[in-house]
Amino acid sequence: MNKKPESLSIDMQSVKVLLQEVQKKMPQFNPLDGKSRNEAARLITLANGRNTGEPTEFFVSPTTLKRYWGCSKYGTRNKRYTPSTFILERLAVFCGFRNWTEFQKTNHSKTVEIILPYEEKLHFVDDGYWDANSATIGDVIYFGSPQKYIALERKIHEFELIDFKNIQCFTTFVSMDIQGIEVYKQPNKLPNIKILY
Repeated sequence: MNKKPESLSIDMQSVKVLLQEVQKKMPQFNPLDGKSRNEAARLITLANGRNTGEPTEFFVSPTTLKRYWGCSKYGTRNKRYTPSTFILERLAVFCGFRNWTEFQKTNHSKTVEIILPYEEKLHFVDDGYWDANSATIGDVIYFGSPQKYIALERKIHEFELIDFKNIQCFTTFVSMDIQGIEVYKQPNKLPNIKILY
């Protein structure tokens, strides 16, 4: 299977909400444990067979779950990869929805409360001013905290938004010509992120 760079054609907020819903349906699921992933993959595959009538060879593998929850190494320079709509469909059906589109329409604005394993390992610019000129082409920089963030990739003349969590307004922005970003820590609150044009 070829991995493709992340793109906002797939709403990453909805993906994270979907992973959260899968975990709610399987409270015993531990994405870091191989046996737990095997059992989760079996249950998701069986549920899809019952709900869609498709043969069970259209399965979700334990390795796929490991990748989606970020337990395995994602690309270079902090960069993740786009989830496949095929897998998102299977996870949405497991959660009781007809398909991924229906799930997105009804769950997009939910808050993501879980922290995925890969998010615990990221380096965040979490306080102070960050100068856009300090990034080289291809760098991916995360701003905020594991609970609320944006991730930008440096292109030749601008930055592209490639990932975000719990920030709804960014879904319409794809590339930005920016000067810098200020991140303010707030006691007992999520960080405040301000983009300077």
